[in-house]
Amino acid sequence: MKKRSRSTAGTTSNDAFFHGTGGGYRVDTSGSSSASGQRGYEYDVFLSFRGEDTRKGFTDCLYTALEDVREISGRSNNGLRQLQSQLVADLLKCDRPEFATIDEGISVVKRRFREMKVLILLDDVDSVDQLKALAAELDWFGQGSRIIITTRNKGTLEVPREHQVYEVNEMEEEQGLQLFCKHALRRDAPTVRLRALSEEIVKRIGGLPLALEVIGSFLHGKSEDTWKATLQKLKIVPNKEVEHRGIVRQENPKEPGKRSRLWGDEAVDVLLKKQGSKNIEAIQLEYQIGLEDRCFEPSEFRKLSKLRFLQLDCANLAGNFENLLPTLRWLRWKIPSLDCTATNLNVKDLLILDLSNSKVIDPSIGKLKHLASLNMTDCRFVKELLEQLDINETLLELVIDGTGIKKLPTLDGLMKLETLSANNCACLTQIPSSIGHLTSLADLRLDQSKISELPESIGSLVTLRRLTVAGTPLRELPKSIGGLNSLVELLRTLPALPSSLSSVSLTCESSVPIPNLPDLINLKKIEFVRSVVPKEILELSKLEKLHISRSNVSILLDGIGALATLKELSIGNVNLQCLPELPLGLRKLCILRCHSLARLTALSNLQNLSELKLHDCPELVEIESLGDLATLRILYISFCRRIAKLDGLDKLESLKNLVIYECGNLERLPDLSKLSALSLMMVFICEKLVEILVVSSWQAIETLNVSNLKSLAYVDVRGCTRLKGLDGLDKLGALMRLNIAGCKSIEKLPDLSNLKSLQNLNACGCEKLQGLDGLDKLGALTRLSISGCKSIERLPDLSNLKSLQHLVAYGCEKLQGLDGLDKLGALTWLSIGGCKSIERLPDLSNLKSLQDLGAYGCEKLQGLDGLDKLGALTWLSIGGCKSIERLPDLSNLKSLQDLDAHGCEKLQGLDGLDKLGALTRLSISGCKSIEKLPNLSNLRLLEIFRADGCEKLQEVEGLKKVEEPPTQPKWKLWQCLDGNGIEKLQELDGLDELRSFWGWFEDRTSEKLLNQSNYGVLRQWYADGCEKGTWE
Repeated sequence: MKKRSRSTAGTTSNDAFFHGTGGGYRVDTSGSSSASGQRGYEYDVFLSFRGEDTRKGFTDCLYTALEDVREISGRSNNGLRQLQSQLVADLLKCDRPEFATIDEGISVVKRRFREMKVLILLDDVDSVDQLKALAAELDWFGQGSRIIITTRNKGTLEVPREHQVYEVNEMEEEQGLQLFCKHALRRDAPTVRLRALSEEIVKRIGGLPLALEVIGSFLHGKSEDTWKATLQKLKIVPNKEVEHRGIVRQENPKEPGKRSRLWGDEAVDVLLKKQGSKNIEAIQLEYQIGLEDRCFEPSEFRKLSKLRFLQLDCANLAGNFENLLPTLRWLRWKIPSLDCTATNLNVKDLLILDLSNSKVIDPSIGKLKHLASLNMTDCRFVKELLEQLDINETLLELVIDGTGIKKLPTLDGLMKLETLSANNCACLTQIPSSIGHLTSLADLRLDQSKISELPESIGSLVTLRRLTVAGTPLRELPKSIGGLNSLVELLRTLPALPSSLSSVSLTCESSVPIPNLPDLINLKKIEFVRSVVPKEILELSKLEKLHISRSNVSILLDGIGALATLKELSIGNVNLQCLPELPLGLRKLCILRCHSLARLTALSNLQNLSELKLHDCPELVEIESLGDLATLRILYISFCRRIAKLDGLDKLESLKNLVIYECGNLERLPDLSKLSALSLMMVFICEKLVEILVVSSWQAIETLNVSNLKSLAYVDVRGCTRLKGLDGLDKLGALMRLNIAGCKSIEKLPDLSNLKSLQNLNACGCEKLQGLDGLDKLGALTRLSISGCKSIERLPDLSNLKSLQHLVAYGCEKLQGLDGLDKLGALTWLSIGGCKSIERLPDLSNLKSLQDLGAYGCEKLQGLDGLDKLGALTWLSIGGCKSIERLPDLSNLKSLQDLDAHGCEKLQGLDGLDKLGALTRLSISGCKSIEKLPNLSNLRLLEIFRADGCEKLQEVEGLKKVEEPPTQPKWKLWQCLDGNGIEKLQELDGLDELRSFWGWFEDRTSEKLLNQSNYGVLRQWYADGCEKGTWE
């Protein structure tokens, strides 16, 4: 699994992506959402992580994640179906549906969300089946979707290579201290009085984010005495190893011999007193003074019938061990002398054998047929490999470091060997050509051996990832080395580099220097990641790009200003406290995650700077001389939460792109009316942004003034919950996208009539917004989203919106109608679910392109005139429309695949249903007035049919198998049938693919329901109340 430090959740790709995170610890996702909106993506749905989110209140944005997938799915057999139900309910903002099978849940997810751009977190996944049930394929969701998976099991992440996998490590001590202080002291650094205590507590906890948060939150506001008491408790469990041992001791505090694991003095004591039991699975006898003279006898191990792990450092065994230790799988034994007299040691099923530093080795070990790992490090008396070891078919790892082996035998039999380590073998002079037959070998280590030549056959090792030959007489690599396509590591020391190099990247933690750096006269780009930055870079006369990341430098090299050719400087994850004088020719400056940087100075002389990016600098409070950057075109500031003002921003007349994201302390912006070149502006999740100082009149206002920005194409202020208006919005003639989602305080917008270029308008969750004046003049508009605008009662006539394709008005409870809807010929998606005040819609006959129509929960809606003319319709949802009595004839809806009419209590029938040949899912649950359905024999693609609660339904015709057409050799009928409440149902026959059936028959008259011989795949059958029913 590759470790990556750069998030791609904000990538500009429109493709869907999986992001997987794995490692030994649970991922702390409370700060992980930072990159998801970094480039201003607009999602139909947000599924966020743990903790409070300032964007709460979006009606179309959800803030629940599928957390603890492993735990929930493992609680019961229907755990995965519960998770599927939760996912669908969250995304559709509806009651949780019930799925009869996992396959049904998958079908609904694939069908409903194929055009929705979503961000989903699947937390703590531990099996492939869980992933397959929830998000198996990217095409289940719309373009631009992100699926984030956290897991403890790397093998679960079976995603294509182009998608991103991250490995989570423990936090560094400095980062851990900062996280602890944020929760314990509500600041980034400890006070002088509590510094020593804080550092000691963090040291005791280790780098586990969740533990740091929990203990920090517990200590917040507590007395110093409580802090000291907590530290004393942590000292009882000083680190993870002791913590684990403490857990084992709790198994039986008083009788060590009845625990599962023993070590140290307790292990010796239990053995000597013969107090062991079958509970003991592991014993560790580490080196102790006097233990090397101790010989343990068979009687001391006689009761350990389930011992699987045994570590003996400098201790001997003596006597006959026949029929003892039958379950031993892991043996680590440093045999201290030649006096070992143990006989008949039964280790034939041993998997791991570590004999490091032993003075004697039994040759018969080579006959262990199940051995997976053999370690003989520093067994210096070993001159050749053990007899028959070279034909072991199970061995994965062979370590012979520091032995006296002179040559390796034929290795043909070690076909599964993955690791061969022969470091410090001073007598080893050659490698046999048969090494090329080790098709599984991934790691070959020959450091400090006497190997002077490698065979050409080494090029056949297509799985080899690491080959190390440091300190050997080897002077030339075989030509076949080019065939090692999997190789990722070859050199641990750098030779002299050619002077023709133009780019160098050092991404290792080693301090090994570049030997001839000043001689690289053509070097234009150099990157240091986790590496020491040498002073010799100041001698590179042609250097144009310098990137420094995760270096330990606290003060950037003095004299860097002398690099006259430097055009781009990027500094990331550095303990940087101040900037030195920078090169005058610098054009791009990026400062990322510099947590100690408080003030940005030395900018006034950068007259050529065109791009400035500041990300995640939590202590940064001021950018000095910002207004002097006359050529600045791009300004990006994100997660700099202490910045309160941006003085000089109004003077950047060359500025084209302005992005301000998650700057929680920012209270005002200056008047931007002079920034005539500005074409992109994104300001969102700035909770305190309530006023802008207008230069022209010097009066404080509570609206964002964007007037006279004639080139502005995109405005995104979503989540600015205190923002009350957008003055000057009506002057933005070039505006193409406007996103004010979640701006709860906006009551009125300027007239929109002049926004002739506007294509996308998102006002979801603007609860106080009362109208959209001028909407009827937006002829270029293709997408309108006003979900959750609870105060809007009427919209202007929509007749002129000829380009509109998506109209989403979910949850507009006071909206009374949609005048002009019948003229929107380009409309493909209409969602008015939850519009409880709408009684009628215009005739829909002209909406020839409409594919999805959602009117779920429109309780007063009385009908859908013109529905019969919507030939392109694929999805129709009228669930919960309690006032609809009849629908037009459905015969012409040839493309309809999903029909959801559950809860339509007055609906009396579905005329034309029998002509819907493309239908795959039909739900009429709770339709209490339906007495009869058309013959269903033509619905050959139908997979799911739900009719529970249809109290008057007496007959379902067309269930018997009909003659199969030659083009469709197998007639696939229902996999799931819900028959609850179908009281008169007499017979079910011809459902060969039926997997599950539910039914309750109150009249108890059904005598014959199913012929058993026809239902080979039936798995679930519930027919309560059928006293006369038969199963033939």
